[in-house]
Amino acid sequence: MDNRFMRGLIMGGVIGAALTMMMPQVPPRTRRRMYRTGRRIASRAVDIMQDVKHMAR
Repeated sequence: MDNRFMRGLIMGGVIGAALTMMMPQVPPRTRRRMYRTGRRIASRAVDIMQDVKHMAR
């Protein structure tokens, strides 16, 4: 892998960890709702990518 790519991954992880530490604790109910919303968005993104692949063929 490219050295710049690895450095970017590491820096992104460090920044993400720092942001997570600074954010206040989220109530469990809200956290579950956020997870569900994230899963829904991810599944829609996968569907869109499959449609794009199908159209490209």
